[in-house]
Formats: sequence, C-alpha cells, structure tokens
Amino acid sequence: MSWSLFGIAVVATYLVQGGVVAVLDPRLFGQPFIDLLLALVLVYGLLAPIDGARIAGLLIGLAADLGNTGAFGVHTFACGLAVLMVTAWRETLRVNRWPVRLALCAAAGTAAQIAIAAHRWFWQGTGEPAGLLLAGVLLTGVTAALIASVVVVLPGFPRQRPRARGFSGR
Repeated sequence: MSWSLFGIAVVATYLVQGGVVAVLDPRLFGQPFIDLLLALVLVYGLLAPIDGARIAGLLIGLAADLGNTGAFGVHTFACGLAVLMVTAWRETLRVNRWPVRLALCAAAGTAAQIAIAAHRWFWQGTGEPAGLLLAGVLLTGVTAALIASVVVVLPGFPRQRPRARGFSGR
C-alpha cells in the first residue's frame, strides 16, 4: 500500500466532501446522505492489506474529526469500526461478488453511522425524531456502500484474487 497515494486520496476526498458535496448539499430526512470519507474507508477496507487498511481507516476517521465541529474521536471510532468489520469478514466471504461486497459494506457503513448517530442523539442531545435519524443512518450507510462497491471495480484498481478453498489447514 502506497502511503503517498493514500494521503493524496484522503486530501482529494476531503476536499470533494467539503467543497462539492457541501455546496450541492444533498439532504434527505434532514441530513446529508453522502459521506465520501466513509466510502473511502470501505474501499481501503476491501482492497488494502489488513493492517494497512485498519490504520488507513483510523487516519481517515481522524481527518473527518479534524474537519468536524463536534466532539473529537467520534468519526475515528466509527471509521475504525467500519474498517474492522470489512477486514475481519473479507477473508471469510467472497467479496469479489458484488452482492456480497455490497452487503458487507452496507453493514459496516451502517454500523459506523449508528455510532455517529448514537453520539449525536445521546451526548449532543439533538432531539431528532428517532425514525428520521434511523432512516438517515441507513441511507448514508447504504450510499457509502454503493459508492465503495462501484469504485473497487473501476479500471486501475487492484483486484482481489479469490482465495483457494481447500483443506490445507491454513
């Protein structure tokens, strides 16, 4: 994993998230539903080596926290949780098939968004209706999963080779 390319990817995604997405301001259920940094976490969770992916997920969460006005560490925890889920299950599941990849990323993205929403609900006391909050969480998690699932099949990205299944005991 090239850390210089990782840095460029994080800065570019951060600028697009803060510039283009913030200007367009796509909102559904009262909150923005496009989280490109979470999608980048999912992409690195699918493609990078396990240790590098986990470190990258924490660093992307740290970048999200640096640009956030709320409590520090919430996005770091959420992105770390998402990349941990993806890297833990990608060896067991066949993530080279798009429905499996989409389901895994949707579960991880939704778990990360639940952690962020729980912080907003319990500690910041936003008072949002629970139904709208849950709908926004699901929509943001699935949107990030869709973006990540499409990005990893674009030309130029490294492909994961399916593991040989056998009884070698490894």
